[in-house]
Amino acid sequence: MPLNAYSEAVRRAIAEQFPELLPELREQANGSLLIELQSPSGRQFWLSTGGDEVTVGFDLHHLHFGSPLNPDADDDVARASAYIRNLMSGRYRIAVWKRGGRFVMSETIEGTTVPPLGSRSWIERKLLRGCSAEVYGW
Repeated sequence: MPLNAYSEAVRRAIAEQFPELLPELREQANGSLLIELQSPSGRQFWLSTGGDEVTVGFDLHHLHFGSPLNPDADDDVARASAYIRNLMSGRYRIAVWKRGGRFVMSETIEGTTVPPLGSRSWIERKLLRGCSAEVYGW
């Protein structure tokens, strides 16, 4: 199956903005794209298209860029590209929260400091009670 128009736009953007990722780019049988590689820190990085969205993953964390209700490949790619650049540069890092060694949640943070529990919503404070965070980057 050929790439859909959305995935084609994503492929063009990757070629322009991240040519070093092109060797890892795989066209899938369903017309989507997939990139999987190991970052210098040893964590798995991946990017995929599905329907009309881009998903960027780093180890246990992932984000969706796009909406099936109003697909805009150019905007989605611009936001995903900015996120990837910030992740690769070290501006963004990933915090993985665990309780007793079991995954609870993950989040993108700026720098190396996890936001304190006191600055979070009541539901996050309840969810993260008794958890520890591991922070890692590209």
